[in-house]
Amino acid sequence: MMVFLFRKLTEFIRDRFIGRVIKDIRESAQLSSSSSTTITDRNRLIELIPSVLQKQLELSIPILQSTYLIFKSCEELCVLVKCLPIYADDFCQAIVDLLFKHRESCNKLFLSIVEKNDSFGTSIYSNEWVKDPDINRHLRTMPAFDAFIRMNKQEHLIHNDNNDDNAENIRFRQTKETETLLINFSQSEMNIDDICSNYKHIKALATIHESLDWLYCKLVHYFDILDKSLNDTKYLDTLTQTIVALGFTSRSMKQNSSHYDQLKLSHINLEIFSNAMKTILTLSYDILLVLFLEIRLHCFYYLSLFFRNTLNYAYAMDTDPDENIMALNRDLSRLQETLNSSLNEKKFSFLFQGLGFVLATILIRSSPRFSHISELGITKMCRNIFAIEQTLTQIRTVGDAELMRAHQYYELLYAIKPEDILNVIEEHGQEFSEQDYLHLLQLQYRSLPANEREHCDLSKYEQLVKIAFNPQIMSATTGESSLNLGKDIERAIVLIDRLRTTSEIPEAKLSELQRILQSDFFHAVLEVYEKIYETVQITGSPEVRANATAKATVAAFAASEGHSHPRVIELPKTAEGLGFNVMGGREQNSPIYISRIIPNGVAWKHGGLKKGDQLLSVNGVSVENEYHEKAVDLLKQAQGTVKLVVRYSPQVLIEMENRFEQQRAPRKPANSPINK
Repeated sequence: MMVFLFRKLTEFIRDRFIGRVIKDIRESAQLSSSSSTTITDRNRLIELIPSVLQKQLELSIPILQSTYLIFKSCEELCVLVKCLPIYADDFCQAIVDLLFKHRESCNKLFLSIVEKNDSFGTSIYSNEWVKDPDINRHLRTMPAFDAFIRMNKQEHLIHNDNNDDNAENIRFRQTKETETLLINFSQSEMNIDDICSNYKHIKALATIHESLDWLYCKLVHYFDILDKSLNDTKYLDTLTQTIVALGFTSRSMKQNSSHYDQLKLSHINLEIFSNAMKTILTLSYDILLVLFLEIRLHCFYYLSLFFRNTLNYAYAMDTDPDENIMALNRDLSRLQETLNSSLNEKKFSFLFQGLGFVLATILIRSSPRFSHISELGITKMCRNIFAIEQTLTQIRTVGDAELMRAHQYYELLYAIKPEDILNVIEEHGQEFSEQDYLHLLQLQYRSLPANEREHCDLSKYEQLVKIAFNPQIMSATTGESSLNLGKDIERAIVLIDRLRTTSEIPEAKLSELQRILQSDFFHAVLEVYEKIYETVQITGSPEVRANATAKATVAAFAASEGHSHPRVIELPKTAEGLGFNVMGGREQNSPIYISRIIPNGVAWKHGGLKKGDQLLSVNGVSVENEYHEKAVDLLKQAQGTVKLVVRYSPQVLIEMENRFEQQRAPRKPANSPINK
C-alpha cells in the first residue's frame, strides 16, 4: 500500500508540480514557442546584459541577455536536482530542451547575418567554407586554429612552453594557413556581397560567439557535479551556488539533503546533456572560424579591387597610396575597432595573428598582374605596402616583418638590369621563392623599353634563377657529366708504384699514402665530395668550385665528430617505395633522420641504411635544417635510383625520440612512411 501511495504521489508531483516549475523557468528564460523568428524576437535575442550585471559577473566584454537568462534557468534546474533528486531526470531533460532551443535561436540569428538576401541557401564566402563538412574539418586542423584550441584547454596552460612559438615555427604555420586559404579562395572576381560588410553584423557575430562560449564554460561546472554524483551523491551538496527563487526555503533544502540516495539520473540523459553542450560549443567556434576567415576575405576583396586596375602603375603620375589600399586600411581599422570591444584579448589576437603574412603573400604573388611598372609606379607600390604596414602596427602595436619582406620584394624592381637581381640572390641568399624571383624578372623585362627588350635574353636569366635554386640541374643544362674521381685515384695508385722505383721518397710514406687512398674512409670522403660538388651553389671557375666543395666536405665531416662519417646510399625506387620512415624536421627543431627500416622493404634488403641515420641530402638537394614536408616530397618525387647522403647519429635519434615522447600529449611528431 505504501509503495502504491508513493508511486501515485510521485506521478502527481511530476504531472502537476514539476511541469509547472519547468514551464515557469522556460518563461523566465523568455523562450519563444514559435518556430519562426520575428523581428521582435531577433531584437530581443541580440540584446546585451546591462553594464551593472556585466560588472557583477566580472566580464570584460558584454554577452547576450538571452544567453544569461538561459544560464540562470539551467542553474535553477541544476539546484532543483539537489532539492528533489528523485526528479533529476526530468530537470536534466528540461536543461537539454533549453540548450537545444537556445542553440537553434542563436543559429537562426547567425544565419540571418551570413546568408545572402537575394538567394536562398547561399551565404558569404566565409560561411560557405565553414558549412562544408570537409573544408570545415580541414580549417579546424589549420595550425593557428589548432594551436588556439589547445591553448584554451586547461591541461595545456601549465606546460605551455614556447617550443612551438619560435619565429621559424610561426612562419611555417602561417605558410600552411595561407596556402590553405589561397587554394580554397575562388579565382573568380569577388563582389561586396561575398563578404560581411556590415560592421554591426560583425559585432553581433563576435558577441554570439563570446556568449555561447561563456555559457558552455559555466555549464561545464554543473555537468561535472552531476556526473560525479552518479558515483557519490554527496557531490550534490555543491549545487548551492545560487538560491532558487521558487519558494524553496533553506530549511527545505536541508530536509532534502538526507534523500540524496533517491537520485534518479540516467547516464543516457547525462550524455544527451553533454551533446547539447557540445552543439553550443561547435556553433561558437564555427562563428569564430567565420570571423577568422572573414578578416582575410576582406583583405582578398580589397586587394582584388586594387589589382584590377594596375595599368596606372605603368604611367604613374604620383606616389600617393592607392585609394583601394586606403579603403583596405579603413576597413581593417573598423574591424579592429569593432572586434576589440566584442572579443577578449586572446581571441582578438588570434583573429589578427598572421594577417601580415597573408597580405604580404597576396602582394608578392600578384606581381604578374602588373603588365609593366614604371619607377614612380614602384615607389607608389612601396608606399602602398608601407601604408598597410602602419595600419597593422596600430592594430597589433608591433611592426610586421612579413610586410617588410613584401616591401623589399618590390624594391628589387629598382634594379636596372636582370643581373642586379641575380646578384642580390647571390649576396643575400634566397629570401623569396623561385617562382617569386621569376615573376620579378618577367615584370622587369616587360617594363623595359622596346629597344632594350630586344637585346635582353629573359630565358637565360630565368635559367640562372632555376640553377640557383636547383644546382643539380646545372650538369644537365651544361652537358657536364657527374663528377667521378675513381679513375684519378687509380692513376694515383699506379703513380705511387712507379715512384717506389724512381723516387727518393721514403717507402714508408708511399705505402701510407697508398693505404689511405685504398681505405674505406677515404672512399667515403670521396663519395661525399663528389655528391657535394654536384650540389654546391657556387658560380665561377672549376678551381673556385673545387675549393668550395673541399671546404663543404671538411665541414660535413667536422660536424659529424663523435658520430659516424657521412655515407652515400643508393636505393632503387620501386612500386613498393623505399621502405623506411623519417622523423624530425626544422619545424620540430630536429634534424631529419631514419626512424624505422620497414622489414622486407627496399632499404631492409639493401642493408646500407640504418635506423638513426641522419638524412643530409636527397638526389643532390640538401635537407639539412629543412622542414619535414620538403624531405618527404623529395623522396616521393624521386624516380629510378635515389641517392641519399646520410650520417649515423644514434644519440640524436635517442634524444629526439625522448623529446617526442614527452610532447606526445599535446602534439604527435611527424612520422612519414616513405612507401609510395
